[in-house]
Amino acid sequence: MIESERRIAPFGDHPRDCLIVNRRLGELQKEALQSLGLILKATPKGTPVEDASAKG
Repeated sequence: MIESERRIAPFGDHPRDCLIVNRRLGELQKEALQSLGLILKATPKGTPVEDASAKG
């Protein structure tokens, strides 16, 4: 996950803080990924990101 300070207009909320069925999107994403055995790591904006699936 590449970190961003983007906000959703006109509310000013960060996308991960938006409520879906009274739960934050960030929490729902984390749970879904963990159920697949994946861990989401935050990467500061501007950091080069390598696509591991592109390696042969």
